[in-house]
Amino acid sequence: MSKFDRSVEKSTKEHANPVAAGQGTRFADEWARRGETLREQRQYEQAAAAFGRALRLAPENGWAWAHMAEALRQSGRYKEAVEAFHRATEIDPEYTWAWRNMGEAARQMGRYGEAVAHFDRAIALDASHSWTLASKGQALRQSGHLDPALEMFDRAIEIDPDSAWVWAEKGQTLTESGRYDQASAAFDRALSIDPDDRWAWAHKGDLLRLTGQYPEAVVALDRALSLDPRYAWAWATKGEALRQLGQHEEAVAAFSEAIAVDPAYSSAWGSLGQALRQLGRYEEALEPLEHALSLNPESWIWAEKGEAFCELGRLAEAVEALQEAVHASPENEWAWAHLGEAHRQDKAFDRAEEAFARAIEIRDDYGWAWAHRGEALRQAGRYEEALAALERATAHDPDYSWAWGCKGETLRQLERYEAAIAAFRQAIALKEDSAWAWGSLGQALRLSDQHEEALAALERALGLDDSQSWVWAERGEALRQTGRFDESITAFRRALALDSDYPWAWGSIGQSLRQVGQLEGALEAFERALSGAPHMTWVWAEKGETFRLLARYEEAASAFDEAILLDNEYSWAFAHKGQTLADASRYGEAIAAFDRAIAIDPEYQWAIARREDARARLAG
Repeated sequence: MSKFDRSVEKSTKEHANPVAAGQGTRFADEWARRGETLREQRQYEQAAAAFGRALRLAPENGWAWAHMAEALRQSGRYKEAVEAFHRATEIDPEYTWAWRNMGEAARQMGRYGEAVAHFDRAIALDASHSWTLASKGQALRQSGHLDPALEMFDRAIEIDPDSAWVWAEKGQTLTESGRYDQASAAFDRALSIDPDDRWAWAHKGDLLRLTGQYPEAVVALDRALSLDPRYAWAWATKGEALRQLGQHEEAVAAFSEAIAVDPAYSSAWGSLGQALRQLGRYEEALEPLEHALSLNPESWIWAEKGEAFCELGRLAEAVEALQEAVHASPENEWAWAHLGEAHRQDKAFDRAEEAFARAIEIRDDYGWAWAHRGEALRQAGRYEEALAALERATAHDPDYSWAWGCKGETLRQLERYEAAIAAFRQAIALKEDSAWAWGSLGQALRLSDQHEEALAALERALGLDDSQSWVWAERGEALRQTGRFDESITAFRRALALDSDYPWAWGSIGQSLRQVGQLEGALEAFERALSGAPHMTWVWAEKGETFRLLARYEEAASAFDEAILLDNEYSWAFAHKGQTLADASRYGEAIAAFDRAIAIDPEYQWAIARREDARARLAG
């Protein structure tokens, strides 16, 4: 038995006497009038108490039940309000006002189907009431039934064409239908009727944001906030417009205002975390994201948390959060793509491929996912597949500089240098301040023997960011290949000052040191290179050549053997091993090594000449 039923039972027992019942009715009316006065004064709790006193005296007073219900609704006690409205309509099934307001209470509870049913009962009793028609439209909109909602708003406007609220609701429904021009006209009509309609200003601002008119959106939202500074949704929507403008500090301030007004506003907490992440304040972003998830564990908030962990290099935690995101919303392509990215960074390329494939299955034109899938395939050594994915990325998003850069890198690894150069130039055209793209262009130019152009590109890269060791190393190599050995050594030293465990730079500085005659220094450099990367074939060969120049022939031959063990098609190593053996007067073995070099490369003139010399010495 509900508390309302208990009240009725008690009242019936107390007023069974007919005389007492008559007095009770008179007193009930007085309490009901007092309740209505209090309700109109917005003293809703006191009003509900007064109506309760009336109903204890006259439990069949439908008007008192309905107006107590309205006081309960206005105080946010929607469930109790619906129950009280229901009692009113049981007493008087044709009580239009009660049906109408019961629909509104159900709508405010999110029980949209129930709300529509109540509004329909009210409309059946009075089809000329614009508010009821519009309220039914609002419930239909909120339950995703947009076309039927628009029909209701149009019917309401026919009856009352000057209702700003109805025009604004129609504008929001048109926005949600993607009919933005019509939505804009509806909001303008609402604001021409009531220029101080904060809801219309705020939702017009959101429409402007959705259509990419971010500065205009901020202006409209500021107007809404000037009318109601405690409008949390407007603060959060302003924050989103500012974030999309790239004004992340201002966005953080706006989201913080939204939260100050409504501390339980989960999406504002999530958006605050997102803005902090985009500012690079990754640790700081985690706290609001955690709080958002404690309020409402939505997929997009899990995904944002995962991305923050990814940026921090906490890849296991990133994967865990992103898996929560895709579990919460299996059709969230953003979460799938970023799960793939977390796996890519963790070098779990097969898992990355699965996640990227799922993102693309959901949305085939997702350029970001295609690009990062391509990069994962490239890192897995699947260059042709990577190139195909990157072609899709640049087709879907031709302005995505990073995708063009990754395409260039893939083409470089396929030794298609001219195509790689073209891709890097496109990346730079889209993002001229990309140090990575300039450095990669320099590398591709160097590999295609365009050394001066390579040096110019590498200078641009270093001018933008001189903290990249690999760019200094590339500059060193370009200088070495143009015979500028001292400058190359300086560049390699800069690379190694930034990254003392950089094997390629150690190997390359070793080459330059050897070429200027600093043979002991070269050997030390080769040792450092091989301690970090013992499978660098060319470094073993360079080490062997340095030993040969020092007349340390056994050590030279041993180093060449290591190179040949790693690559038995390495003609240079066979040829220089042959020269080492010839220098040691081991001409028969030398000729065999030269033979192997020439078998691999029949046009190897240096090896052919050295073999003839060894033959002559053996014969002599």
